Amino acid sequence: MLSDLTAATWWIIAGVVTVAHAAGMYVLYPAGKLRWLTAVAMPLLAMVLVPGYAAVRDYSVEVTLYLYCVTLVLLLILFGLLAKKFVAATAEQMKHPERRVQVSKAALYGAAGAGVVWVAVAVSFWPSA
Repeated sequence: MLSDLTAATWWIIAGVVTVAHAAGMYVLYPAGKLRWLTAVAMPLLAMVLVPGYAAVRDYSVEVTLYLYCVTLVLLLILFGLLAKKFVAATAEQMKHPERRVQVSKAALYGAAGAGVVWVAVAVSFWPSA
């Protein structure tokens, strides 16, 4: 199924995933200096550097772009699950800098569980040769 897709198709998919990731992170990430860097610059830089690295190492472009897409979606899922708690913890830390603020362990375990499920789904759809 996924192994039938060409490198050009994977570039299109990677572009769509990058735009979706940038939009999602821009909406979820709290306003600040790192918002643009996290939402836009890092995914675009990775979209250029990761395939270049794969070419140097003689990795398949299709598999490399598949892993790139899986990773960006995973980061978006994890940040989406933790965004409210992250923003609340950051705001509380700003109000009370002397206090140590932590995100609940249940939220972290839930995000880790979602990450494991996403990786399992990604492996089940692994593009075989």
